[in-house]
Amino acid sequence: PFFIYPGFFKGEFNFLIGYVFTKLIHNIKVDRSFFVRIYNSLKIASKDVKNYKNQPTIDSFKNDIKKNNKKVFYQKRLFNEVSYNKDVKEINEQRYLFVKRLKETLSDEEFLGGLVPNKIALERYPSFITKLPTSRKLFYNSIKGARVVIYTRGLEKSPGWTLPEYLSLGKAILAEKHETIFPEPLINGKHLIYFDNIDDCIIKLKSLLTDDEKIKSLSQNARRYFKKYVVPKNKIKQTIKFMLERHGINLNN
Repeated sequence: PFFIYPGFFKGEFNFLIGYVFTKLIHNIKVDRSFFVRIYNSLKIASKDVKNYKNQPTIDSFKNDIKKNNKKVFYQKRLFNEVSYNKDVKEINEQRYLFVKRLKETLSDEEFLGGLVPNKIALERYPSFITKLPTSRKLFYNSIKGARVVIYTRGLEKSPGWTLPEYLSLGKAILAEKHETIFPEPLINGKHLIYFDNIDDCIIKLKSLLTDDEKIKSLSQNARRYFKKYVVPKNKIKQTIKFMLERHGINLNN
């Protein structure tokens, strides 16, 4: 579920040049827009390379900062709204209300996060903008500073990327219930704690912050789940096994 920068490797320069060249070849067409196509292709490729370099490394998911604190993390971006897209409007409203309630419930020292600064967030909710870094490289260090994290859904009820990110860092997770069926279920009370709505979330958050042993247990189980079921190496093995079994091939034979 992650974009990862592998760090410099032998042949990286050739890899990046090959990517840019492939982008050009794919978009070249000899017509009156030939030079415009070349310019746009180089512009897009340059942006992609920059984003590639700005991704976290695999170490970002290995070296958690263990802190015995009561800090709570919730940081989200708002989507550009389309007049006919009810789901986008609902998710934007939900994210704003969660930030608002968390800021009202927790002190400035306890709450980490807010809304990521973009046009819609700055125009509508300027006082709820996060003070934390928002780049991919620094994002994980911000999460590591908290013991408890809040998860809310992605678009169209999809599981958002922050859920596996929280699992990877071994955090005590309070999560909105999701409709997605995972190959291996996340068990309520063991891997995370589910909540029904924002009021239920706040009640369970207050209770969790008084229970160090529960925070420790959730954190350990979240990390174990990630290592067993989400780590790319294990996930690929599970996928291959599933596909072979679908075709009647048993690896145990």
